[in-house]
Amino acid sequence: MSDITPNFPGYEDFLRDLKQRIQTAQVKAALAANSELIMLYWQIGQQITDRQHHHGWGEKVLDRIAADLKASFESIEGFSRRSLYRMRAFFQAYSDLPEFVSQVATQIPWFHNVVIIEEIAKVRKKTRIWY
Repeated sequence: MSDITPNFPGYEDFLRDLKQRIQTAQVKAALAANSELIMLYWQIGQQITDRQHHHGWGEKVLDRIAADLKASFESIEGFSRRSLYRMRAFFQAYSDLPEFVSQVATQIPWFHNVVIIEEIAKVRKKTRIWY
């Protein structure tokens, strides 16, 4: 403790509680942001898949979307062709399980979802969902 601060009864417990609450709030905020991003990526993957299917868009559309998003959001990374491909793969891997995505997949970081899809894509769906 600082020599400037007088000794207040119960101060140490109060400060410890404040620190714990701040750390808990930071973790909750990070998890909420992660959840929102993963749902956004799911929706982007869904929309790309739907439009490719219904409008006959080919693979080149990913290049165009990536370029247009980069031009509109210069300071934001994560919308490269490769990232868009991963978003589409994420949607396609779990397209029949939207409740799984909203309840489970949003609780782990995006990169972990990517690893699961890319590295375990060759195994059965039940195994992928278990991970």
